[in-house]
Amino acid sequence: MKKLILCILCLFLWTGSALAQESSPPMFDSMRTVILVQTSPQEDVSRYMILRLKELFRLPYYEQLETNVILPPENISTTSLRQLTQKYNADLLLVPIVKHWSWQQYYLFAQDEMIAEYNYHLAIYAYDRQKDTLTIYSTRNFSRDEASVLNQPPTILRNAMDQLLKELPYKRIPTDIKHAATAL
Repeated sequence: MKKLILCILCLFLWTGSALAQESSPPMFDSMRTVILVQTSPQEDVSRYMILRLKELFRLPYYEQLETNVILPPENISTTSLRQLTQKYNADLLLVPIVKHWSWQQYYLFAQDEMIAEYNYHLAIYAYDRQKDTLTIYSTRNFSRDEASVLNQPPTILRNAMDQLLKELPYKRIPTDIKHAATAL
């Protein structure tokens, strides 16, 4: 009898897991659809920006649409972004742009020390379909210090993206979306 119950239980678990794999992620009333568009697929800095944005926009509040769209910075306008959001039926479209990025190390013979220097200007173009607005969020910085202090470009990029994400009005848990439970 125990073997029969165990066999039936295994059958239910196997069927349930098979059905769970075939189903799509749940859609909520307050969910927004987001497209992250690349401007240059080869660049490491823009790939890092996309990865950080993907961390922010995830289920259950956001659904990310995967696209093959590569949009050159000179083609970014309210009209072009509006057309993309209509084509993919998205609520938000974000385009991270690296306007300038440099990080270098050099040796100063007079002072007998290694110097590291960075200079960046990063931006995120955000188009909100509901408001029909294109907003640009950007950050820039320049610094020069000893190489032992500024020796890691990923740390510099992480700090820059932290500043950009603070400026973005879109948070991991949106505060501007009215939930169905509060409306009742």
